[in-house]
Amino acid sequence: MSPPIWWRWHFEKTRLFVVETADDLDGDGVRVTAQWAKVMDKYDPTHNNAIMRWNRMTARRNHSQADDFRV
Repeated sequence: MSPPIWWRWHFEKTRLFVVETADDLDGDGVRVTAQWAKVMDKYDPTHNNAIMRWNRMTARRNHSQADDFRV
């Protein structure tokens, strides 16, 4: 399961949100991750860049669940 699908599933499972879009920056997430890894290597050499992934998601609050204050 790709990260955007995984995140979409978790957000929608709560029924608090309706996910409009979820992607990996239109396939550019790998490039952004590599650039971020260079920054982190420079300023924090202990950072584990292998687990970094950049995703984008747009969600809308589900108004039918407006009385749920878990958020």
